[in-house]
Amino acid sequence: MTSAILGIKAYVQVKIGMRVYYDCPHGSSCDYKSDSFFKSNREKTGIITGFEEVYVGPLDSDGRLPGVYQKTGVIQVRFDGEEESHLLNSNHLILLSEAVSVPSKNLLVPEPLHDLPNPIEFYPGDIIYKADDLLQTPRIVANVKIQDDGTVVYNVCETKEEQAYRKKQDSKKAQEGRAAGYVSFGDMFSFQRTDQCAADELHLISYGNVHHLYTNPSKMKFDSPEEEISFWAQREISETVYSDSPMGRKYRYEYPRELAQELVREGKGDFILASREYENINLVGRSGDHTVRRLRPIFAKHRERVRKLAETLDPIVVL
Repeated sequence: MTSAILGIKAYVQVKIGMRVYYDCPHGSSCDYKSDSFFKSNREKTGIITGFEEVYVGPLDSDGRLPGVYQKTGVIQVRFDGEEESHLLNSNHLILLSEAVSVPSKNLLVPEPLHDLPNPIEFYPGDIIYKADDLLQTPRIVANVKIQDDGTVVYNVCETKEEQAYRKKQDSKKAQEGRAAGYVSFGDMFSFQRTDQCAADELHLISYGNVHHLYTNPSKMKFDSPEEEISFWAQREISETVYSDSPMGRKYRYEYPRELAQELVREGKGDFILASREYENINLVGRSGDHTVRRLRPIFAKHRERVRKLAETLDPIVVL
């Protein structure tokens, strides 16, 4: 026998107009509406009519550069004999048209479909002041979010003075609440807050290292080697190296220092961090006291710099 009909996982180039078969589950644990849709449309055929797009900003959790990407896992399909298209889970579809497979290595660094509709003018870590602030009080951009319509929103941290004043007011409210016989948990936990701002509501004081990372890495500056390692250790910039085989039900991610160093020497990681220790607490099942981090593919060009830096340091704890 030289051929067989099999269901096999593959990455293929899918295009508008290709035909598909809807092989959805026979039951849904989600909700009645989904279950009803499955029953009504199971085993139907149709054509692909489009794809969903997603906006990605800086420090993306999936390691992508800013831009517009195809949203993974969903496809727009119009069933035969119908006019309306449905947004379907790609795992529930069987491709009937011929397609060209794509090597999985091509997926390591996703390419954006096109640029964002609005430019990113500030990056996390940039120091700015609000346009309506006559004192021009320095503030830090905490993060950047891209709205569904492509609008860029900058979350700006409150100042330490504002946070201290708010904590004082929250404490006063909590005391009044206890005197009245109730406790407001919202007043008991007071974290630093942010304001959502548009670009024209902000003025730049100085760019931070995230801005330089994306635009001109030669301008990155750090006060100490430890500060730089902490920068590269951000989960949006690097990722934890897991073992190739699981230990019981979990994959190993903590190692003795010697094994962690060996993983770096083998090129499986770029630098080592010390695992966090907890006062008066012993963690059960810990398989080592070090973790290994690897730069995400889009930042791979910085590997030599990071590895040389790490060689000069003892592993540090990054919270």
